Amino acid sequence: MVALDVKTGKQIWKTYPISEPAKMTGKTSTGVETWGPSGASPWTSPTVDSRRHAVYAGTGINYSQPGTKTSDSVIAFDDATGRVLWSQQLLAGDVFNFGCTTDQKPNCPKDPGGDLDIGSPPILKEIGGGKRILVVAAKSGMVYGLDPEPTGQTSFGRRWLAPVALREGDLGCVGR
Repeated sequence: MVALDVKTGKQIWKTYPISEPAKMTGKTSTGVETWGPSGASPWTSPTVDSRRHAVYAGTGINYSQPGTKTSDSVIAFDDATGRVLWSQQLLAGDVFNFGCTTDQKPNCPKDPGGDLDIGSPPILKEIGGGKRILVVAAKSGMVYGLDPEPTGQTSFGRRWLAPVALREGDLGCVGR
């Protein structure tokens, strides 16, 4: 996640969702080195919370092993410094890449996940009594409610859509 000065384009801060450096984790069946952790990048437009001086971003999958606690999560960043205020993972172990969609799957991680990123920006909603909630939807069809203050605890999780296989390698959802 990067914050830029709107007038100059100068970088104000940059924070990586995965804090640990990547290291070699093995080799594929074709002998290519694999490195990890990787992925967990912000997947959609962030949501700005001017009251808390925070920016919320939904993240995608890990591309390689090992999985991290910041994939398929919502991360709250301090809007002035980029410091991570909290992170709430909504689906653990979702390690996947497009190598998993090929016939030979040479680059596919062992035990791949379902590619179920946080697929839409978190929605910050007033719910009365001075309380607010972050509504977060995942590609799995799950919708979550997170309390943005102070740690992003999950208030609810409900499947609103049922995942269906459209064709080999594709996943879609139907309303329920």
